[in-house]
Amino acid sequence: MAEGPELWFLSNAINTHYEMPITSNYGKHMFIHSPEAPTIKDWTYGERGRVKISKDLSMRKVSSGNVLVGFENDWENIEEAKKNLGINWMMANYDDIVALVDTWRPSKRTLGALLTDQSEIAGIGIVWACEILGAVYLDPTKRACDQELTYLAGSMMNLRVYAKYIYSDYLFAHQERLDEIVNEWPHNLFPLRELIIYEKCDPVKLGVRQWYKRTFQ
Repeated sequence: MAEGPELWFLSNAINTHYEMPITSNYGKHMFIHSPEAPTIKDWTYGERGRVKISKDLSMRKVSSGNVLVGFENDWENIEEAKKNLGINWMMANYDDIVALVDTWRPSKRTLGALLTDQSEIAGIGIVWACEILGAVYLDPTKRACDQELTYLAGSMMNLRVYAKYIYSDYLFAHQERLDEIVNEWPHNLFPLRELIIYEKCDPVKLGVRQWYKRTFQ
């Protein structure tokens, strides 16, 4: 599933292709800005949503399946669109992330639930959450108050830097066929991620979802 880093790539690829900032991303949301439209479109993609750029340069959201393809909303302005979202993982500064993690220290919610709660921090799903937590040996299924969170903010920053690096490099290398890489999104990005936790470490259940955690040997 596409998460914050994949949406960050998509927005940048589209803007580079059209040579103007017609989109922006916030967490798992992509906002479409059009001077002709009275509202801002808000697209999310779920598990199967995609974007299609046609030969006439028109852009639309399409589905590659019938389930979990995200949603589309219209908002009067950006602030209204973001009102139920937490800080943006892809853009938040280190101090803001540290401050957020500090609010989690007494929480009885599981760390996995907090990290993927879009009203807390927007843009992290299970894949990147497993990598963030596994890098510092934290357990997504245990309560935040029962774990040592000293290195969590740093891990969140490090994984963001890594994601931006691999996706920026891919974008730069494919400047001549931007429409194609947008149309192939997000599946063309998944092989670029050298994941060390997700689907590689110990599987654990959190609710109905499959997670992965790293344990000391």
